[in-house]
This record gives sequence, structure tokens and C-alpha cells, in this order.
Amino acid sequence: MCSARRRRRWGPCPRTCGPGRRPARSTVTTTGGTMFGRTRTSRRLATVAIAVAALVGTGTVAAADTHDAPAIDSFHPVAREAAAGLPDRTVYRPTDLAPGEPVPVLIWGNGGCRPANPFFMSSLMLIAARGFVVVADGAPEAPSNTLTGMPQPDRMIEIIDWLETSPQAHEQLGSAIADSPVAVSGSSCGGIEALVAGADPRVDTVISANSGLFETPEGGEPPLGYGRDRLEDLHTPTMFLDGGPLDGAMGNTIANYELATVPAVYVTNPQNGHGQFFYGVRLDESGDVLPLDGMVESLEEQVAVFVNWLDFVLNGNAQAEAYFLEPCGLCEVPGWSVESKGWDALEEPVEEPAEEPSAEPAPPPSDQPTEAPVVDSTDAAPAPTGAGAGALPSTGADGVILGAVAALVLLTAGGALAGVVRRRRSTLG
Repeated sequence: MCSARRRRRWGPCPRTCGPGRRPARSTVTTTGGTMFGRTRTSRRLATVAIAVAALVGTGTVAAADTHDAPAIDSFHPVAREAAAGLPDRTVYRPTDLAPGEPVPVLIWGNGGCRPANPFFMSSLMLIAARGFVVVADGAPEAPSNTLTGMPQPDRMIEIIDWLETSPQAHEQLGSAIADSPVAVSGSSCGGIEALVAGADPRVDTVISANSGLFETPEGGEPPLGYGRDRLEDLHTPTMFLDGGPLDGAMGNTIANYELATVPAVYVTNPQNGHGQFFYGVRLDESGDVLPLDGMVESLEEQVAVFVNWLDFVLNGNAQAEAYFLEPCGLCEVPGWSVESKGWDALEEPVEEPAEEPSAEPAPPPSDQPTEAPVVDSTDAAPAPTGAGAGALPSTGADGVILGAVAALVLLTAGGALAGVVRRRRSTLG
């Protein structure tokens, strides 16, 4: 089953994307090298919060004038607040977007299945500043050191229900939010939540960061309650992202990408580790944190990956598409590698069976001579028809509202950054 929003953007459900069907795999595109071995001046890790605030809080960034401009070039002031009428959720929303138009939504699940999002606040605010509404698990004031222990994908489904039916959501975000395209995403444990929630027909795309569903042991139960058979339920384009050998989730990420039956990309950077770019941290080959110079740059790179994917899949922006597919702009960013599969199938028309002309019943036998029947040319059988399906739309972004120029003062949790680990983190971290 496809959502109405998905049909508007991708056409009818491609036949190559159903459960059990493997789309054709493209060749691998990679960068020419990594950024290991940079020399940087050592500074305190916690000061990355100040650098991020300086990045987004000085001056203004011009908003694009047309829907054809990429979202990454737009910039909006952002409010971080509680979701009205939905307990324990945080909304990051652009404050200067015109009412009455649907704004793409990113639903976020935190690492460690935490019911709090301070660790990801900088990234989520920068994504929202590009013209997206973000709804994250956890109340705005929730402490970040509480773990739930298990994935809860139903909490993402509750957010979709809230967007569609809650008068309080429509008052907070505008009634058009009920028709907005929806992405589900998360890091580590939150990525598992996204992969499971992605089966909902109202979801338009999935992003799994530093995550992946585990293989079910023979005769046993799936770890954390969800096995890789759930990947067959995905029905929309999906991005799998990891941080290379220093990421404990790399094996799961690659295995999930290989098993996915939808159009997908696999994106990796070995300096990311287990989601360190979310904190503006870059790792060297041994897993040690590199000095501050370039930390904000790594956060920008991570945000650009998310924003361009959302702009490509939810808005249909051609420049954002080229960031991942041909000619692959991300492949030109040092350290990043991209692999993709299944996209050619979306561009191949699928012909529907032609209608067979109806035949007139033979007259019953008779002993009486009859006159030859008179055939009117207007009674001729209808000509067979066919319709193409599954073509990738070429329309511009219909979900992002690009508005006025504004400055954003970004508040970040410097204390949370001090707890960033220097070595490989657990898959649930």
C-alpha cells in the first residue's frame, strides 16, 4: 500500500520495490581518499557549541526565491518547543514560513532509545533551518541520560497520527501539515525504530543512521524485538549511513542495505564513527578525537547529507538528487563514499495490460434466411490502451516553503558534548 503523498512524488508503487524483489544494483562510487592525518590546533571539545552558534548566529542567509532552489541554500529562524497535545515530544520548526502550504516533516528517534534529544539538538535545529519541521522523541526539558532499553517504533507512528488528526498540531504547525510528506529517521537504536516504522504506508522515506536490524538467530527471537525480515516491509527510498570501521553498527548497516528491496543509498565516512558527526566530532584512524578545527565542518557535512536527502526524496529537487546519484556531489567531499541501487527501475515505464476488444455473441442458428447485419463505424471496438508508471517525477520541490532571510541563534548543550566517547560506541549508543 502506498500513501497518496508517495504516489504524487514517485508514481504508483514500482513493481521492483515489493517484498522479495531485488532492484538492480548500481556500481560503487567512492571518494578519492580520506582526511586522516590532518594537523589541527588542540582545543577543548566543549567549545564546539560556541563555534556552531557563531556559524548560524552571525548575519543572515538568503532564502531561495523558487521551489527549484535546493533547501540547503535556504535558512530560517527556528523555534524549539513542546509538541502541543503530544506528551514527551519536541518540535523544531521554522518560524517564518508562509501558512497554508505543507512543510516536509522529519520524525526523529534518538540514540540509545533515549526519550530526550539534547545530544542531537544542534543537528536537528540546522535541519529545521533549511525548511523542514522536525518532531523528535522526548520533551524539550527531558534529561539526556535516561535509557528506555528497547526500540519503540510505535512512538513514531503516534507522531504521524498526531500530524494528521490533532487540532493542536494543526494550530501549532498549520492545517496543511496533515498533507505534508513524512520521513522517519534516527541514530543507532533510533534507526531501528525508523526502519520498523517505515513500513507505515504514510511514510515517504527512511534514514537509518549508524544502525540496522540484527539477524535473528536460528530458532531464536530477533534481537531487540525486530529482525531483518522487517526490511521487506519498506516501500520507499531509504538511506543507510554509517561511520566506517570505528562504527560498531557498520556490519548491520551494510547487511541491511544489501537486503533492502527499495531504491537505496549507502553512505559512509570513516571519521564519523558511531555518529560522532552529530556532535561536530571527527575521529582519526585509531578512534581518537581530532582537535576542534574542523568540528563544525563535520557537523555541517552531516546536516548536508540529511537535508539533501530530504530535499531529493520529499521535494523532488534535482540538485539534491545529484548529491547522491549522478554525478554524486557527496562523492566529491573528502572522506565520503556513496553506493546506490534500485534507482533505474523507477525510471523504466511499466506498461499496463492492454484491454481486449469485446466480441459480439454469435447469432443463434435459424432456418429462416437473414440479411447481412449492418455495421455502424461508431460501434467499433475500443483500441487497446497503455499507461506508463513508476517514472521518477521531475517536478520541483512542492513541500519546502522558502521564505524570508533571518538569523538563527543556536543553543547547544555543551555539557552533553563533554560526554562524547573517544572510542567505538555500542550499537545502541
